[in-house]
Parts: sequence; structure tokens; C-alpha cells
Amino acid sequence: MKLFRQQAIDHQHRLHGEVFLVTPLPWRTIVALPIALALVAVVTLAIGTSGRSVVASGLLAQEDGYWRARLFLPATDVKQVHMGQNVQLKLIGEGTAGTGSVAGTVQQIDPVVDGEARLTVLLDPPPPVQPGQDLIFRQGRPVSARILLRRETLWQTLTGTGADE
Repeated sequence: MKLFRQQAIDHQHRLHGEVFLVTPLPWRTIVALPIALALVAVVTLAIGTSGRSVVASGLLAQEDGYWRARLFLPATDVKQVHMGQNVQLKLIGEGTAGTGSVAGTVQQIDPVVDGEARLTVLLDPPPPVQPGQDLIFRQGRPVSARILLRRETLWQTLTGTGADE
């Protein structure tokens, strides 16, 4: 034992530091850590959710005193959108002044023409007054829209087993 101690002291002087002897981790800890990580991953995939949505773009228009957004949506996505569905619109352009988001509902879905469908979204509550936001509405202003189709578990999202409508 004295030989080992002398080697440790010599090695300590070469490294310019102290040598600490540490006991190894118990096997229970080594086995429990991967099991706990796997359990957390399974629970996250089972109860975590994500949103399935489609994106559209278009222009603002004012008709009959109400603001509406005329959106263009690819034909492959229009089958999943229905009347009365909620839409989150974001105003685009004009620097940072008057940009923000506003809610709306799908009011009309036109037939598909040239691979695109046209949606009419009624903005609610009717602008131009939106509490807490300085939104600038004008005829022909570009908007982008996010239409939330459904929520699904992360497992369904990763495997593609979500209910396709």
C-alpha cells in the first residue's frame, strides 16, 4: 500500500494539484437513470400536444362597414378548413407601426380555382378599435393567417397517425 501512496504523491506533484479517491456510483443509480429518462420521454410523447395548422395569406377589405380578409389557401389544405373556424391574422408591412394580430372566423369558402381556394374571414371584434393594440387597417393591406385545425399528441405528430380530416 505504501508503494501506491508514494506513486500518488509523485503524480500529484506532476499535476500540481490534489488527488481525490472517489467511490464508484452504485449499480442501482446507473440503471435507474436511463429508466427514468425513458419514462419521462414516454410520458412527454403521450400527453404532450402540438397544433396542426395551415397558413394562408391575403389582403384586407372593408365591405358593409365590416373588415374582412380575403385569403388564398392551397387546394390541398382547404378540405380541412370549415365554416366558423377561428383564424389568427397578422398584419404585414409598414415597418413596426400598426402591426399585430387580430382574430377572425371563416365566413365563406369559395371553390378551388387554379389550385387555390379563396376564404373570406370576418374580423372580430370589428376593427379599427382593438383594445391594447395600435393596429392600422387600410384597404388592400397584406395579412398572413394561421388556421388551427386540431391539437394532437406529440406521438401522433411524430408518427403521422393523427386523424386526418
